[in-house]
Amino acid sequence: MNIVCDKTLLSAAIDGVSKAVTMRSAIPVLEGILLKAEGFQLTLTGYDLEMGIVTTIEANVKEPGEIVLNAKLLSSMISRMPAGQISILSADNGKTTIKSGVAEFEIQSMAATDFPDLPNTGAEETLTIPTGVLRDMIDRTLYAVSQDEKKPAPLILASALKKDVKRLKEKYPRQARAIETYLQKLKACEQEASIDLDRAAADTGEMLGEIYVWKEDVWADTMRKIGCAMGRFIYRMDAYEDIEKDRKKGNYNPWKPIAQEKDFDDRARQILMMEAAEASRQFEKLPIIEYVDILRNILYSGIWTKYDRIKSREKETRRK
Repeated sequence: MNIVCDKTLLSAAIDGVSKAVTMRSAIPVLEGILLKAEGFQLTLTGYDLEMGIVTTIEANVKEPGEIVLNAKLLSSMISRMPAGQISILSADNGKTTIKSGVAEFEIQSMAATDFPDLPNTGAEETLTIPTGVLRDMIDRTLYAVSQDEKKPAPLILASALKKDVKRLKEKYPRQARAIETYLQKLKACEQEASIDLDRAAADTGEMLGEIYVWKEDVWADTMRKIGCAMGRFIYRMDAYEDIEKDRKKGNYNPWKPIAQEKDFDDRARQILMMEAAEASRQFEKLPIIEYVDILRNILYSGIWTKYDRIKSREKETRRK
């Protein structure tokens, strides 16, 4: 391959397709940009197996061909070259020379045959949108985009779950009402900054008790009691974990009234143990045979994992 093209056009094209290039990959070719020269143009492609970007610029193609060059190295080389025309010459052995004025770099290319093909969408219809209109549409919707890929934006998540929520409310109306009522009670509790240690925990238990009862049968009362105890346990445990953070930020936390007492940790553990014990006592009434050992392991040990983690962090903090 032997071409000559404008630096400004080439630099912009590299920046554009690099957005679809994997910076670190076990497959070296995915860290590169595919350059294909033919006719009177140079086509650049970036593809990370999830997103692909293709762009074309004008070029004087002296000899057609296609190669793959490492995106990071290529971008760095082009940025160091003076403005004007850039020539790219690739030999049969893969040695590629990039030159502009007195600046000259060499880079080893990768085989274009190793670069994955972009999937054929098979779309029979295409849509053309003016650049300005598309940019404005993106600007108007960016507020709903999460900045953390591990944490979806609330609006996006709500939209995705909307249909499922409607379906579940129709299928489980009693449980749905329990959740809605609980959210209202919890909001009121937090707004009032209630110092009643049992209020929010009891509301959580009441809600989870209804969730545990998937149908009203002979075991409904027992399942409801298990859910109530577990709900109280879960709420208290979460609040216990957040007590220091909530105290510093001034957030609501039902443990606050007793958090400064000397025996706070012992008292908190005793309350948590009482809730766990009640859940276990009710669980043992159920005629469960299958997976009973796994369930017991969760109930007697697993639910205390967070507590052990909290205590472990406290020990590490004291050591420092």
